[in-house]
Amino acid sequence: MGIASAALDQLAFASSTWEKYDHGYWLKEKLFRMVDRSLASREPKLRRQFQRAYFTGDMPGAAKIIGALQP
Repeated sequence: MGIASAALDQLAFASSTWEKYDHGYWLKEKLFRMVDRSLASREPKLRRQFQRAYFTGDMPGAAKIIGALQP
């Protein structure tokens, strides 16, 4: 899927507790958007399942869907 980028790399580092929460939120949001965009064109049914898992807080379910994706 090609998710490495300079913007994501910068979010992976934080020097304070507040930055950890802030960067974690934005990292999670950006990764969601990237995976969602990828699923939109390839697998609409799986996209709905992914969105449902993400927005209901089922992170193990969302991670399972991401893990099953082919690069």
